[in-house]
Parts: sequence; C-alpha cells; structure tokens
Amino acid sequence: MDGEGWTLALGELSTELMPTHFSESSRLTSLSYNLYLDRDTPLAHWEEVVPRDIRAFHIALDMILNIKTLSISSWIRAQFVKQDPYLRKIDIRERCRLRRLNFVGCANMGGVDLSSVVSSLVCEFDVWSNIGRVTIQGCKNLAYEDVMWIIGEEKLHYLD
Repeated sequence: MDGEGWTLALGELSTELMPTHFSESSRLTSLSYNLYLDRDTPLAHWEEVVPRDIRAFHIALDMILNIKTLSISSWIRAQFVKQDPYLRKIDIRERCRLRRLNFVGCANMGGVDLSSVVSSLVCEFDVWSNIGRVTIQGCKNLAYEDVMWIIGEEKLHYLD
C-alpha cells in the first residue's frame, strides 16, 4: 500500500470511528482521537517506506460539528477534511461548535503540520475565529516560538 492508499484507509477509519448517530448528537460535546503505532506490527515498517509528509489522519470536520473540545494524540499528522461535498463553507462556519483544540503527545507533528491544520481551519472552513483555546502538550517537535507565531498568544496554552 502506498502513502495515498494508506491515508485513504486512515480516513475511512476516522469515518467509522464517528458514526452518524454520534455526529448528529448535540449531547456529544468532546472527542478524543488517540492514535499510536504498535511497533510489533507489520505497519511499523511502513514508517520507513512511506514518507512522513504523505501520511495523514483525516478528521471530517463536518462529521463533528457539535463537538466543542477536540483532543488529538497521534504519531502522524492530522488533517481536517470535509466529507460532504455539497456542504458549503458558510454552513460549516455557522454550525461548527469547536472551541477548544488540544494536541497531546503528537511526537511527529512539526511546525509545518500545525500550520497546515490552522490554515485549513482559517481558509477552507472559516472556523478559526470561533476557537478560543489551542493546547499544545508534549509535542516535542513544536517549539514554543514557532507555535506562538502560528497560533497567536491569545489562543495558545503551551505545556511541555
């Protein structure tokens, strides 16, 4: 399986982890994705074969519109996508309740990856202004100065 196929498989996993009856529920207000790679599986060797910048865990923002707090802990980069091709940006902006975004232990996330996440929330979905707090905790490749420049002081909560 190549990098693109691998990312598509992870995208399907993301969709399966968030069934429709959960995504449409107003009672579900927080969600945590905790992805890790068991080093004893054949997948562990893909880390050597598939370039890091190709691997991504897709999170369909339009499937989690009612979520207020999203926590991500992952060994690969996360990327927000839209599952419904007919949902307009303005609809997502008006319906999205995301207020807190937490990145915890994202060992392989770098400044470029974080910048890509923020850029998608600004440009593709227009929901960045709704987010009040972004927590970065235990992400060894994200230096405070870089994160401050990407996130901004008013939203950032940085923990080593």
